[in-house]
Amino acid sequence: MNDDAAGQATGHQIRSLTMLPARREDVELHTADGLTLVGELALPADRDPVATLLTFHPLPTHGGYMDSHVYRKAAWRLPALADLAVLRFNTRGTSSPRGTSEGAFDGGEAERYDVAAAIELAEFRELPRPWLVGWSFGTELVLKHGADPSVEGAVLLSPPLHRATDDDLDRWAAFGRPLVVLVPEHDDYLRPDEARRRFARVPQAEVIGVDGAKHLWVGEPAVRRVLDEVVGHVLPGHPPLPTHYDGAVQQAEAAAR
Repeated sequence: MNDDAAGQATGHQIRSLTMLPARREDVELHTADGLTLVGELALPADRDPVATLLTFHPLPTHGGYMDSHVYRKAAWRLPALADLAVLRFNTRGTSSPRGTSEGAFDGGEAERYDVAAAIELAEFRELPRPWLVGWSFGTELVLKHGADPSVEGAVLLSPPLHRATDDDLDRWAAFGRPLVVLVPEHDDYLRPDEARRRFARVPQAEVIGVDGAKHLWVGEPAVRRVLDEVVGHVLPGHPPLPTHYDGAVQQAEAAAR
């Protein structure tokens, strides 16, 4: 993004449905227990990614899937704005316009194979510097099953800590990789003060309370805060993401047509 002489942003304003350039491809993930999961991999349009986000969506029994809005916007923006690869996929038994992943929801237990399949896809595709990003139920999957040696770290959005136990937190403490925890001020399940107490057993955890935010991160200011925090931790020193883009853009409805 450039600024003109008056200090005003130039180019297209990045709005909720703005899709920036990227190489986007449908992918399939194959689990060790024989299932095929559907997803999408978004890569920078004309260069290699510098790091990778493997995303794990909110609870599928309550509307969570690979297109949950923070992840959709991450895939639409971050390949162009931060040179990141973004993998989104439906965990077992979950449906979206991309399709339905095989299997059935298992409350976070058999989903261990889904987490492993995402990490294996990143390894197979030689995607650099994988970070796990979990949202709500997705944070439980990251904490329970994501401590893999190939992973550089993890970002948790609105962790409820319902299924993840102190044993899972202790495993992450021993794992030693960075753990960034974004907790909305008005979260429905776990708020910042309690989150700081619960995550105190993970010495490397950084708990960030986000004023005014809610569990679902609704609204552009909340989404921008999440994406800035993700990029800032995955790529230390990266400037805040721009709100305007100078190149060609699409709107999501037109892209669907």
